[in-house]
Amino acid sequence: MISFFCPPTPEAEPILMHLNGKTISRAEFEYRLNKDRKQNLKGKELKTYLEGYVLEQIKVSAAEQAGLDTLPAVRNLLANYRKQLVGQYITDGRSDEDKAKELYNIKRQQKGSEEVQIVQIFQPLVQTASSQVIEATKLHIDSIYSALQRDPKLFGEMTRRFSTKKDTIWVTALDCPEIIEKHAFGMNINEFSEPFYSPAGVHIIKVIGKRDIAPYEQILPELIKQANNTTTGENKNGPTIERLKREMNYTAYNEALSEIRRNGETTKTLFTLDGKAFTGQDFKRFAEVHPMEISAQLEAFVTKSLFDRESQKISSCHPELGLRLKSYRDELLSKEEDKIATTAPDSVALQNFFLKNQSNYRWSTPRFNGALFECIDKKTGKKIKKILRKQSEENWAKLIEPFNKTTERIKLTQAIFKVGDNAHVDALAFGGPDTASAQLPYAFVLGKKQKSPTDYKDVKDKVRNDYQKYMKEEWIDHLKTITKVEISEEVLKTVNNH
Repeated sequence: MISFFCPPTPEAEPILMHLNGKTISRAEFEYRLNKDRKQNLKGKELKTYLEGYVLEQIKVSAAEQAGLDTLPAVRNLLANYRKQLVGQYITDGRSDEDKAKELYNIKRQQKGSEEVQIVQIFQPLVQTASSQVIEATKLHIDSIYSALQRDPKLFGEMTRRFSTKKDTIWVTALDCPEIIEKHAFGMNINEFSEPFYSPAGVHIIKVIGKRDIAPYEQILPELIKQANNTTTGENKNGPTIERLKREMNYTAYNEALSEIRRNGETTKTLFTLDGKAFTGQDFKRFAEVHPMEISAQLEAFVTKSLFDRESQKISSCHPELGLRLKSYRDELLSKEEDKIATTAPDSVALQNFFLKNQSNYRWSTPRFNGALFECIDKKTGKKIKKILRKQSEENWAKLIEPFNKTTERIKLTQAIFKVGDNAHVDALAFGGPDTASAQLPYAFVLGKKQKSPTDYKDVKDKVRNDYQKYMKEEWIDHLKTITKVEISEEVLKTVNNH
């Protein structure tokens, strides 16, 4: 039910429509219009586009009423998209190549042009590992390290026995986590590290080679991947982190930080962001699910706190972010609603639909509905004919299996054939010229000629597609009848013209 209304008073952001009590602003519609590159539409063309937009909003409303927006899969998609958008805004919206070049230069300045070859003893730890699991893993890796200190030649054997990562790899400061970089690039060849934690688990690494770093162009894809990776701790040396610290008046309390590095805990304030205190208790909760070295944990905690706080502030600073998120959400929920309308039908529904619309599925020329049997000789053909007598078509393929144990003696092709599909069928069912195969020279067919399909299975794909289209149209018509839509013509006139 669509009607038109005039807003009683001017508003900061004009309302274009009301839909089941929900307001949709002009800005929301303009964003979608411009996103689809339809910003120049006027008159009837604009109204036609609006009809499609209204239909999407009707489906979004229905999806919300059905609770589809609360499905875990939908919520995860929305959360990941928001994280991606926020990351783009936090990094100033620079291009991937700009960020990659900056990262490459930073790393070259820090570590020069070196790559390091390492092998490691690694045991994984999930982020949700219990304190008991973490302690057991620590005791095990410490015992391995003690054995290596007594006999460094055991490294290869320990890797084979206890490491889940046994490959020898080349790493650069560009493509490994900060904590691995810290150890790998600080050692000489044949030296190995003390046990240390990363977000993935616990490591002991050994350096076994060094060489010059690859040129920028050669590793650009990996640079882009690294530059866009804003996961905990991996961007701590980047200019974005330093910018956020300045903008949020980051103030570190060195006494408390020293205490936590020394004792592993504190009750004091570690740092503040915009005057908000982040304490040792906050850090403790973070550290419980991010096992790694204490210094790396602190750096990761600061980074996460900066990004979380910026994420909270960014919507008010960038209203277009909200429009992008809503547009993505609307499209997502609309597609979810479509899935309901096009749920796979059962065979009874398809057959009933076929019978009601049988005239739509007539063939322009006759078909042969059945099977072609190509046999190695006439004797085999007669034998299989006798076996197939009074047997269901569904069992034919299984019944010829014993004939083909050592070599193919019978080839079966089941289908609905039209003239030209198969030369054998043309000859045997449609009176075409005789033909024979050198390998399987004797052929016969079982089935019948039909002028039109008699069962939905004869044209199953077309019937299924038509049925789902029909059900979707019926569902949309139903939604339209139960949805009240009011559109402001005055506001519509000002779209992209204000």
